[in-house]
Amino acid sequence: MRWAALVINAAMFAIELAGGLSADSVSLLADAVDFAIGAFNQQIRNLAAGSPRVALADVEQLVTDIFTPTT
Repeated sequence: MRWAALVINAAMFAIELAGGLSADSVSLLADAVDFAIGAFNQQIRNLAAGSPRVALADVEQLVTDIFTPTT
């Protein structure tokens, strides 16, 4: 059940992003960012609920992958 929230947030992000881009709507794009943040937050919760000892390493790697610039 906890994965359902992640899937819903990710789907809503995609829908809002597509709608915002096609309608040139800053409000829809801002809402899409909110859904993306919700999906990211839910993924961290899912990792933490699944295996506490591994979760911290997974979260650290996830954050590193997201915020490390690629060359």
